[in-house]
Amino acid sequence: MVRRIFFTIYMCVFALRLFAEYPTLEAPSLSVQVDLLQRTYYINEPIPVYMTVVNTSAEPVRFSLAQQIFLNFDFRVRSLQDMQVKERDDWQLHKLASRQDILQAEAARSITLAPGERFGRVIDIAEWLRLIDPGVYELTGYFWMYPQRASYDYRYESNRKRFLLEAPREVVEAIALEKATQSETEVKRMSADETVDYIISAKRRGDWDAYFRFMDLTRLINVFHQYRARYVAADLASRSSVMDDFKNFLRAFPSEQIDHHFVQNVTVTRDEATLNESAKVECMIVYRTGQLVERKIYHFSLYRKLDRWYVDSYYVINK
Repeated sequence: MVRRIFFTIYMCVFALRLFAEYPTLEAPSLSVQVDLLQRTYYINEPIPVYMTVVNTSAEPVRFSLAQQIFLNFDFRVRSLQDMQVKERDDWQLHKLASRQDILQAEAARSITLAPGERFGRVIDIAEWLRLIDPGVYELTGYFWMYPQRASYDYRYESNRKRFLLEAPREVVEAIALEKATQSETEVKRMSADETVDYIISAKRRGDWDAYFRFMDLTRLINVFHQYRARYVAADLASRSSVMDDFKNFLRAFPSEQIDHHFVQNVTVTRDEATLNESAKVECMIVYRTGQLVERKIYHFSLYRKLDRWYVDSYYVINK
């Protein structure tokens, strides 16, 4: 009881001192801004908010900054369905345990902002709020000039910022991996002409993993005599080096000059004795270098292995 009476008297005396020091009820001209460095964040990861207080008046403005930052700053985060995000349980316990800062009001640091001067803090709202559901949220910041809430205090509201909160990063990465696996499965079902189109499209965008995915390089190297001779003459340890040179040769073809391409004819045959399938695919590729336009007909030979088609040779006819 004695402690409660002492605390009440202390707060009354402190309020009288502040009222004498700040007798006016006119709110000083301050602007509060919040900024985010990203538009997308992940659950269980930091979400730093850059909060800035700007003196927009023509006179200096003085305020008190408490040791516990939540006494001067606060946030409201709402979903697009206007559901407000609640505070974390551990953060509420921290605030309750830190209330003695009010009793140490004399220790609050006085800060004076000159006209146009700024004061800021970086605050991780993921430590304050229960941001546990993916979705789009809207953030609003608040600033109080004094740690003690009283009639002479003013709450300043910031601008609003939206951000996307995604599932935990490991979940997002697992979903992306699953989609990639599904995409790979769909690739296995391509027809012979789709396989050729896939290869040329991959080369045009420089996706070399995709470009070589459906090439049987150990057979294709036989089409190029200089590389075939080196490959046959090399021992097993040196053949990988020859194959790397061959792949670099295939990459070096001026893919950036390809204007467009399209498959013209497809023929698929099946050996009834072995049930093996092969295909001939005719594809036109148009190259453009400045005003020079070249049309070339590529004749690809492919064979089928399980549910995939592989290119094992090709030749070119200039038009």
